[in-house]
Amino acid sequence: MPTLYDLTEQEHDALMVLAEHAGDMDQPEVIEALEVLDQVTEQIELKAEAYCRLINEMQSRGEARKHEAQRMRALSETDINAANALKARMLWFLESSGKKKLEAGNFRVSVARNGGPQPIEVDEDSVPGEYLVKTVVESIDTKKIRELLSSGEQLEFASIVERGTHVRIK
Repeated sequence: MPTLYDLTEQEHDALMVLAEHAGDMDQPEVIEALEVLDQVTEQIELKAEAYCRLINEMQSRGEARKHEAQRMRALSETDINAANALKARMLWFLESSGKKKLEAGNFRVSVARNGGPQPIEVDEDSVPGEYLVKTVVESIDTKKIRELLSSGEQLEFASIVERGTHVRIK
């Protein structure tokens, strides 16, 4: 079966023949072009239906994979949380029993100090101003720009563009 591109080209060629001969039914090229146009139209409808079926299948499969990924992510988080809880229980045991190391079959367990900068505790309500840092986040006010452009004002850094298109399948 020809591709959608091939069908589009055949349809275009047939329409060009019709335009050249102004639809004169006495011309054999016109009759042939009309026959080709009928065949191409039917093939385009069949191709479009196949596209729609494929699109629906891919969307369904994508949604199923997305839900499966969410399910797997939740299971992963559960496993990680359970492993962290077991590690905390092991740390509690070692610290409460005064042990620094433990040989456990194929594993060696030890209590280690955390790395990185020394942790600090801060009472946020009583910190003097000299220790505060102001953070400024700038963002573009697209709503304001859109309103100005819609009212007819010209801005050299922005312009209204045509909305895009998409295919809706029902």
